[in-house]
Amino acid sequence: MHTLQFLFMGDWNFCAEADLPITHEFFPDIPVSGKDLVQIAASGPDSERSSIMLSYLAAINQAQRSVYITTPYFIPNEAIYNALQQAALSGIDVRLLVPGLSDSRLVNLAASSFYEDLLACGVKIYRYNKGFVHAKTMVVDDNLSVVGTANMDIRSFDFNFEVNAFVYSREMNWKLSEAFLQDCLYAGQLELGDWRARGGGRAYARRWYGCSARCYKGIKKYSSKDFDISKMYLYLHHGRSDDREGGKCSGG
Repeated sequence: MHTLQFLFMGDWNFCAEADLPITHEFFPDIPVSGKDLVQIAASGPDSERSSIMLSYLAAINQAQRSVYITTPYFIPNEAIYNALQQAALSGIDVRLLVPGLSDSRLVNLAASSFYEDLLACGVKIYRYNKGFVHAKTMVVDDNLSVVGTANMDIRSFDFNFEVNAFVYSREMNWKLSEAFLQDCLYAGQLELGDWRARGGGRAYARRWYGCSARCYKGIKKYSSKDFDISKMYLYLHHGRSDDREGGKCSGG
């Protein structure tokens, strides 16, 4: 709890340019309960490294039997993308649950551009049809569960303030695995042959993804005081900056 409180205060001070003090009032003594181990991974635009992405990557690479991922936005970087393919090719049961229809058409196209190669490697992909899935979880083997705010996408890895809990618990792992499998009952599984027959949109989505990735990489070179986040968001998602001089996005 103290770790989460410390992260909250750090993010608050960063965004509000305030200076909340670290005092006992904010960090009271809390009795320890339970036996399960929990690690907290956090990252943001002020981080020196993408801790959440690296934690995801380590968990996928160390999986022995299964990796179940639920994410509303799936635009991985190259490291995660390759790790998922390698895991599936190694015989690990890799499953991905995403929305049947995203709330952003461009994001939906970009995510879809990754599916063919993943399916070809043996990753099972499910598109959830009972509403919009917004859970961000990953269940690895039978003892590791990840729950938090981070999507499996480049924005969460490098741009947003995010925090994930890595829980080492067989009981929680079983509960989340069951929840994942239940959600898959309300999802359609993609088949490689059918997906290839669809065609179209892949090249455009890839170009859009590549441009966005370079933009986000460029953002990491600047501090929060060097650019207007709201204008950058408008530029990336709507192609405009609402600036009379026009917005520019620096490539990395």
